[in-house]
Amino acid sequence: MAGKLSGQGLLITNDISAERTKALAKNIELNGVRNAIVLNETPERIADRFPQFFNRILIDAPCSGEGMFRKDEEMARQWEKRSLEQYTNMQHDILHTAARMLSPGGRIVYSTCTFSPEENEAIIAGFLQEYKDYEVIPLPGDGGFAPGRADWLVQAEGLADLTTSQGFTAEAAAKTGYCGRLWPHQVDGEGHFLAILQHQGPVDPSLDLAQHVPNSHDSHSADHAVFMKKGKIRPQGRAKGARTPSKPATNDSELLAGWEHFRDEQLRLQPTGEVMLYGTNLYISPLPKERLNGLRTVRSGWYIGSVKNGRFTPAHQLATALKSGEASRVLDLSVQDGEAVRYLKGETLEIPQSRLSYREESGPKGFVLVIAEGFPLGWGKWIDGILKNEYPAGWRWT
Repeated sequence: MAGKLSGQGLLITNDISAERTKALAKNIELNGVRNAIVLNETPERIADRFPQFFNRILIDAPCSGEGMFRKDEEMARQWEKRSLEQYTNMQHDILHTAARMLSPGGRIVYSTCTFSPEENEAIIAGFLQEYKDYEVIPLPGDGGFAPGRADWLVQAEGLADLTTSQGFTAEAAAKTGYCGRLWPHQVDGEGHFLAILQHQGPVDPSLDLAQHVPNSHDSHSADHAVFMKKGKIRPQGRAKGARTPSKPATNDSELLAGWEHFRDEQLRLQPTGEVMLYGTNLYISPLPKERLNGLRTVRSGWYIGSVKNGRFTPAHQLATALKSGEASRVLDLSVQDGEAVRYLKGETLEIPQSRLSYREESGPKGFVLVIAEGFPLGWGKWIDGILKNEYPAGWRWT
């Protein structure tokens, strides 16, 4: 999703489990995503803050996990202790809450890793019965997807005009045949279900999809997507392990000056977004800070670095989201002779000045964006033929 946005608009990724947001944040940072925000919230609180806001919503719904039984026998043993109703209630609530967040003409993708029709086709049929302005988009014939099992929902004749005990008509149930299933005996993988739900409302053509970020009263959106990740439900309130940032000190000119000096000297771009300060840590957010106040925010945007004693130290996450032409100094390491791997292991490298690409006014000495085959790896500090390794210790290859 971030790749398709190509740095424009906004991607919000959310998990209700505080522990799982750590993996979300690292994936965002490792893949160099600039325009993402990571939340640790309930879908309802996000919907209250972002009504009819997103163009695309992906729901990785909590489920009974039947599709993983072949891969993990322990999940099969745990299944007997779980309540199917618990999951269907959560799936119903998440999907209906997502509909509150979707802008007219937008699209919801609902997915599970389970087989049971109660958690798949029945959820979609019930949704279509209630939301008449949605349609199921048929999946393409490739990719290994088999059709949804609408026949599992309609077991008797003569139901075309009747509402079943599950709350949907045979007509709504039949539309779930456009959904998709992955069967582990047919593809190299596990068992999954997928439905693409398209809102039929008109899209406002006047929106500037790259720049427009609506306030809380806007009823439409720009190119914005949200990823609702599965996880266990916690009671509403402060989640264990979640960081609720203090109010950003955006008027702290000294801290901002350190960043601005680094940006002007070390970078060849002017990042767009609002610079936010949390203590001495700086972020560039695609949203105004007012939109995040009160939400449990793990990452408010692109983490660019920290300031200590007036000196700005760039974050590794700043490097991974840069392109080679956006840094004042660049070093391209060889993959074939193991040089790039030595850097990823944290080794100091001997690099002659002739191998550096740098602006003449900047000179060779200082922070260097280290790349391999065009992709950013991290920072180094070059001085007199030695590249001091700035790759984070916790990320190094062992």
